[in-house]
Amino acid sequence: MKYILILTFQLICSMASASSCLQVVAIDKPVDYTISKSVDVDGDGIADNIVLHLKGKNFRSPFKWELKIYSKKKIIYYRTVSNKRLESLFSDADYIGGCSGYDDCKCKWYYHDFLERIIIKMSADNVGVFDKAAPNSIYVVAKQALIKEYKKNPTLVEKAIKNAADRLLSGKAVAIVIPDEPEITTPPMVWMPEFKKFVPIYED
Repeated sequence: MKYILILTFQLICSMASASSCLQVVAIDKPVDYTISKSVDVDGDGIADNIVLHLKGKNFRSPFKWELKIYSKKKIIYYRTVSNKRLESLFSDADYIGGCSGYDDCKCKWYYHDFLERIIIKMSADNVGVFDKAAPNSIYVVAKQALIKEYKKNPTLVEKAIKNAADRLLSGKAVAIVIPDEPEITTPPMVWMPEFKKFVPIYED
């Protein structure tokens, strides 16, 4: 039986122009640009800073992006990816959607859509995530990811998973996914303060 994860993306700048980045980035000059948004990612009631750093030889060259999440000025998540494969796909309007042509679609993806897709608000509608009988729920997936910690202190792991599920269901915490590409993301993850790291909560 396949359990369905219903993802509700927290959208920002929904009315922003897809090509707005072209007003601040010159096509023929090196790209070294930072975009950020503030969201309480770790569920402590204090807004954290999500920072996306884009670099490229110029706008029409492949980008390398670096993503950092800061909590109380400390980095709690880091990832960097070079997206050479995407260059030919930006000319296909159906790949990104809501855009037209290479410049517009590339602009829309990196400067607008990317950060919109990171934050996921969970609820009881996310049946697969919180189904204790499901083989791909938080209760199984998180425990597998914390197998070393579980061997040392299974009670703490069980408590941490329950705490995370409670925070997600109450809206006090959010999950994150990192879109390496528009159609390829990391599994949804939640911050577990007991272990000071993000832990996956669901698998397709």
